[in-house]
Amino acid sequence: MHSEAVVAADLFTQMRFALAVHRMGAALDEAALPAGEVPRMATVRGARTAGLGGRAGSLEPGKAADIVVPRTDAVGLAPLRHAADAVVLAAHPGIVDTVMVAGTVVKRHGELLADVGRACALAAEALEWVIAG
Repeated sequence: MHSEAVVAADLFTQMRFALAVHRMGAALDEAALPAGEVPRMATVRGARTAGLGGRAGSLEPGKAADIVVPRTDAVGLAPLRHAADAVVLAAHPGIVDTVMVAGTVVKRHGELLADVGRACALAAEALEWVIAG
């Protein structure tokens, strides 16, 4: 079963879901996975697992990068003490202020600037590519 059949497909929910599944399966004597480690799993380790570690997954010169900037003044994140923990445990798409995709700003001040129809078509193409293997 695909996880989006169980929970929302946005990255924030997927990270929270992964953390919950890990914690449910962890033995009582095992140290729980810290929430702050999950963004690294979703970026650096995810890219490496997909065979893209040399091209994506971290902010480095020459690598492809998409950047999501949540509002740090959002009520659901206050008081913000540990940003990585807050992103995993409390963030959601509604608090995203800015998004850059391959260096192009596609969302600014909470408003989409991109062609949403084209984005949906590209997502469908990507899905077909993933399914095809």
